[in-house]
Amino acid sequence: MPLVILAIALVAAAIGGPHLLFALRHESTDDAQLDGHLSPVLARVSGEVVALLVADNERVATGQALLRLDTRDHDVRMAAAEAALAQARAQLASERTLVAVVEANIDADAVTLANLKDDFTRDAEMFKTGVISDRDFRKSKADAENASAKHTALLRQLDAARARVTLAEAAIPVREADLAAARLQRSYTDIVAPIAGRVSRRSVEPGQFVQAGTPLLTITGDEDVWVTANFKETQTGKMRPGQTVTFEVDAYPGVEFHGHVDSLSGATGAKFALLPPDNATGNFVKVTQRVPVKVVIDDADNAAHPLRPGLSADVSVLVKQDPRP
Repeated sequence: MPLVILAIALVAAAIGGPHLLFALRHESTDDAQLDGHLSPVLARVSGEVVALLVADNERVATGQALLRLDTRDHDVRMAAAEAALAQARAQLASERTLVAVVEANIDADAVTLANLKDDFTRDAEMFKTGVISDRDFRKSKADAENASAKHTALLRQLDAARARVTLAEAAIPVREADLAAARLQRSYTDIVAPIAGRVSRRSVEPGQFVQAGTPLLTITGDEDVWVTANFKETQTGKMRPGQTVTFEVDAYPGVEFHGHVDSLSGATGAKFALLPPDNATGNFVKVTQRVPVKVVIDDADNAAHPLRPGLSADVSVLVKQDPRP
């Protein structure tokens, strides 16, 4: 009888020993899912969908065209902006021409003014000696004063013309910005993939009118997939970044994947809930919290067993190395 008991004990140790050793060295959880980048594609401008270029679950590359909106309204706005810019440039050219004309008039008038001033100076001397009459003297003086007033008026006209040039110059970048904005808005009618991945949750059809900000579809990125494992707080005391991780996903029973701990969340999952628990009110019931742990997958590029965000996983973290050499 003792031999039978001993045999049973040895069999139990042989069977249960590895499991016990695994449990002592690992922390495990089945509260885990694969995560990835889910990039929503939104309409940046309003318009009618005139072309849908991708199908559900189709793989797309970064920058690939997904759909197109009607461009006619934007074409009209862009044409109006181009016309306004051309008009502003023509106005600037006209004002600069006017400045050149006024400057030429001033140069010509300056010669006339100088001659009349010389005549007045000579006539004043001649009037003192009685060579010319008072009438001729007064006429010479009036001519010089009128020429001076005309010259002053031309200078003021030049200042006003230069001011108009300044205003016309300031209008150019404004019109250029309007045209750039119109072109940018038109470019938004070609909607492209922000990341590489698969088309998911398509909610738009050809002929549908969409408003700016409307969700059109989602791109599920498959180039960067990781595991988010929610461990009990009592399991995380010995967890550190870099520790070895093994996990299985329900989609591929018996297939083991490998990774390592990347980081532990700065707060428990409950803190990010829509209504976080408030233990300061009511009757307190202690509940073990869970801490999200990010696991980077070392063999994610596995064509035979592709990993997709949302798949459930069973995760084990090696928190204690084998003491044996």
